Amino acid sequence: MLTNLNMLELGDNKIKKIENIDSLANLIRLEELWLSNNSIDNWKNMKVLKENKTLKTVYLEHNPVADEAMYRLKLRDIAPWLEKIDATLCR
Repeated sequence: MLTNLNMLELGDNKIKKIENIDSLANLIRLEELWLSNNSIDNWKNMKVLKENKTLKTVYLEHNPVADEAMYRLKLRDIAPWLEKIDATLCR
């Protein structure tokens, strides 16, 4: 298992769904999840982020979900412990 993994970079992979990462709960040291430049377009896919409370940074820029109004607020509703979204500090 990858329990010591602290950053997972999956940018530029044409990913449409965040699936099979429900084991995020097992990645107990994961702090950064980079999913920029993909095709993620459904907020249902974001629910998996709730599984990992150690996650501090998420990059989702250049995905269809990031184009939506209130994108950062929606993401913070799902994972209020996030400290940074797309290189912008959360307040």
